[in-house]
Amino acid sequence: MSTSPGLPVLTLTLAVLVLSACSKSEEQTSATPAAATTPATPKSYTVTLTPTIKTGQKFTYLADLAQNTKQDTAVTVPGAPAPQNQNEATKTLVHVEGEGEVLAVNSNGTPQKISLTVKALSASANDKPTSGLPAAGAKLVAERNGKDVTITVDGKAVSDEIKGVLADALPVESDKHSDQEMFGPTKPVAAGSTWSVNVAAMVAGMKDDMDGAELSNPAGTMKLENVKGSGDDQVATVSGNFTATIKPPGIPPGINLDTSTASGTITEIIPATTKGAMTQTYSLSVVVAAHGDMQGVQLKMNMAMEQKKSATVTFH
Repeated sequence: MSTSPGLPVLTLTLAVLVLSACSKSEEQTSATPAAATTPATPKSYTVTLTPTIKTGQKFTYLADLAQNTKQDTAVTVPGAPAPQNQNEATKTLVHVEGEGEVLAVNSNGTPQKISLTVKALSASANDKPTSGLPAAGAKLVAERNGKDVTITVDGKAVSDEIKGVLADALPVESDKHSDQEMFGPTKPVAAGSTWSVNVAAMVAGMKDDMDGAELSNPAGTMKLENVKGSGDDQVATVSGNFTATIKPPGIPPGINLDTSTASGTITEIIPATTKGAMTQTYSLSVVVAAHGDMQGVQLKMNMAMEQKKSATVTFH
């Protein structure tokens, strides 16, 4: 005997039961007001842009530094038929890989002195390879005191040219300021929150880093993009940007600055402890335009500098 004719009846019965249950649920809902819910407070995180470093910390280091500088100068001498133009452009690239150890730490917890056994090291200026660089296997020691960085290779001091190439590419930092002081939050923040850069620390820090240039009207905003993991396995991503007016050192009398700005971006991926890898990427752009009269000689100058660096420190 076929059971097909019974299916519509069964479907109708189920529909009645469902409608009845919904009706009772609506009656109960209307009779009992829903309890008010308090919005959950977003979780806050203590963000330290540099994990606490200790003497003896071992690490693997990988960094790339690129800088482009262009300067155009026009000098008009009284009686000359036309301005004398000087145009200069420099492009430098540095790549560093090696196994390192922290030999000394600043009071702010950043590396002051490190050793690095070179795995790979290359540099070039205007596409011409730099000669005299330490070869793979060489032991490089770098130490920063104030603005000065000293570098030795296998116990011997390097030339000023090699020091100039390597100083900005190595992970030795000043004891006068740190990324935490300039760009870190002063209190725990929730993911997605923003905060302002520390203006005073940024002015002092950039003056050291930029050979005596003076900053004014600095401003910037940082943001905690996200946080992954928890405890010792927590990893935070922070990004931000800044701008300022910059006064280069040594501006002679009679020269007026028309444009003089510095701007930059920074992104850091930071482990909570010296466990895992810390990555930093930053860019810095400086634009200066000036003109003036130096005892009858007319000067017009435009300068632009862009620097980009990416570095990864993998802690052991």
